[in-house]
Amino acid sequence: MKIKFTFLFLLFLYTTEFVWGIQQIETVVFPSEDEIAEACSLGEISFEQFLILTELIANRVNPSSFLLEEIPRDLLRFDTAKTTSNNLEQMQYFLESRNQKKASVTIRNQYSSYLNEEARSRYQSSVTFQKEQFEFNSIIRKEFSGRERFTIRYLAYISQDRKRTVIAGNFSKRFGLGGIIGYRSKILSYSDNIDTESFLFPDYGGFNGLYAKVNKSGYAFQSVISYHRNSNFSIFTNAFMLSDNNKNLPSLIVGLHALKNRSLNNNFYDIKTGLYKNFKYTNGQISTELVAEFNKQNNSSALLIDGKHKSKKLYLTYAFWNYGEAYLNIAGGSKTSLISEYVTIDNIKQSILSKRSNQTGGLIKTKLRVSTNWQIDIASLYAYKNSDTTEMQLFTQLTRKLSASAKISIDVLHRNKNRNKLTDNTSYRKNQSRLMLVYNPDNLYVRSYIQYSHKTDKPRYVGFFSEIKQYSKNYGLLHLWLSLSEINSNTKQLDYFYGFIKNEIDLFDSLSVSFKLSHRYKRSATDKNVNQFSLNMNWQI
Repeated sequence: MKIKFTFLFLLFLYTTEFVWGIQQIETVVFPSEDEIAEACSLGEISFEQFLILTELIANRVNPSSFLLEEIPRDLLRFDTAKTTSNNLEQMQYFLESRNQKKASVTIRNQYSSYLNEEARSRYQSSVTFQKEQFEFNSIIRKEFSGRERFTIRYLAYISQDRKRTVIAGNFSKRFGLGGIIGYRSKILSYSDNIDTESFLFPDYGGFNGLYAKVNKSGYAFQSVISYHRNSNFSIFTNAFMLSDNNKNLPSLIVGLHALKNRSLNNNFYDIKTGLYKNFKYTNGQISTELVAEFNKQNNSSALLIDGKHKSKKLYLTYAFWNYGEAYLNIAGGSKTSLISEYVTIDNIKQSILSKRSNQTGGLIKTKLRVSTNWQIDIASLYAYKNSDTTEMQLFTQLTRKLSASAKISIDVLHRNKNRNKLTDNTSYRKNQSRLMLVYNPDNLYVRSYIQYSHKTDKPRYVGFFSEIKQYSKNYGLLHLWLSLSEINSNTKQLDYFYGFIKNEIDLFDSLSVSFKLSHRYKRSATDKNVNQFSLNMNWQI
């Protein structure tokens, strides 16, 4: 493997610990999939990020800590309001506790409709059954487009001592740092109808098959068998990971991936093997993974490093990745940047989107508490591909604590992406500055900011944002969201507005209901004003 090594170290006094969306180091807040769609419409996130974030929010699949790396930390806003049964945000989507003492059935129904003459609707219905160590979950979803299908169904068993786990159906798991097995997101298309095909192969970007984990005699063994297909192609994955619980030996990971063109009956086999090791020391840890890849098209390799260090005032996290020229990401979910391109697999006539082949990069994030009331956040990411495509992101935030329940901060974000090829010479830049105030006393959360942003091929915009949450025993949780995100500095006109008002209440101990009314205004759209009504019901028996 020809290693292109980039040493990236910026001497920062302070950076906050936050999790980035697919290695995007902006801090973005998405209370629901509607706000994710708004961010995609504004170009704040890519379409690929939109698909991944929507799937992670909509499908509650066996919460795994590595999935939280796919989304901004602010998506899991534990401090938005006091944690009550009414506070149904992403932390509940991902971090629901298992009921080990009694059987329970949870029914969730979400319905949304546009309020216009040609009203379109969307719904999602899920049923979750839990009894002691067993859990079953099934989700059916219909989009505004009319597409209706299964997105999740699985049965899980976790022993009381958590030494044995078996999952049949859909699941998301990561072995080591994810170079061989991780969350890849979707490669294939899936059935548009509620039929046998949709039930057998739900529209989910994780795995579909069987997962097993056993801890015994000082070793842990994990295995994945997964099979996805549509009318044209299929993907089969079989992998295992053997770990030494005493941490003396590195973990061995082996994976076989088979892609098939069903119409041509051609197969492409990709074999990966890797070693994963986690080194712990007094103030931190370093994880490394080395992967070797073998296939008929081209052999390749990857080197991954992930670490963190913590002292009394400083918290530092960092990562480095180097993927070989022909590295194929079929079922992995390791760290990378947003640089991507389609890679063609010749003998099956299929192209897959790859963010990893021939890419080298790194990121560093720090958190330094300068004093009792001051802290500074700085983070950076740099990656390059083929020596002609680069991406750089820099983020800095200075925070001042005003009181026990109030703080003010100012942050600056810079993102630069360049692609210099004979057939494609493009450059994208984004600069954004914000002044934000957060006020969070008992049962109240207020967050407001003024923002200035400039993107390539876009006017310079000023934006105003405000979010208020108030919880009371009589009225439940009231949530107000107002975003005047695009005020054109040249024309002094409002180009984009999105807002909603939402109320979540407990009707009974076992039944909670939320109502949401939202409005979107977009000057450049054919339908400038769009209203939407949403109703969510959670019933636990």
